[in-house]
Amino acid sequence: MQKHHGKHHGKNIFTSLLGYDIFTFVNRRIYEMKKNMNNKDIIAEIEKRFGRHTNILMEQMRHEVKTVAEGHSILAKKLDKVGSEIGDVKMELQAVKADVHTAKSDVHAMKSELHSVNMAVMDTAKQADKIEKKLDENLEIHEKRISKLEEKVLA
Repeated sequence: MQKHHGKHHGKNIFTSLLGYDIFTFVNRRIYEMKKNMNNKDIIAEIEKRFGRHTNILMEQMRHEVKTVAEGHSILAKKLDKVGSEIGDVKMELQAVKADVHTAKSDVHAMKSELHSVNMAVMDTAKQADKIEKKLDENLEIHEKRISKLEEKVLA
């Protein structure tokens, strides 16, 4: 009888534990027992061995179910954590969206104010041009008057 090494290789659980399927095992055992025992003893021995092997298989399945359950529990905790983190990210994203909206409003207000300042600067530049022109005219008039006064004084 071959021993189980924990590898299934695509075989059923009986084959993986025994090295061959349960029916081959039972047939071998019956043949061996028929040589040495009567029918009542053979049946009792078969029941005993079948029960033992069934217990082994059930224990293996319990272990595998427990392993799957533990893995499921770990995955469930990880999913809860990821779900919580996604919730946090959504809240942060909402805050960022609100900040972006506020920034857009501020930029719009600054553009409007900049346009108003630009208009005021242009008006001020026009007024400065008018004042400069007026000063140039007055300067020309004063220079002519000074020239006339100098001619009179020096004459």
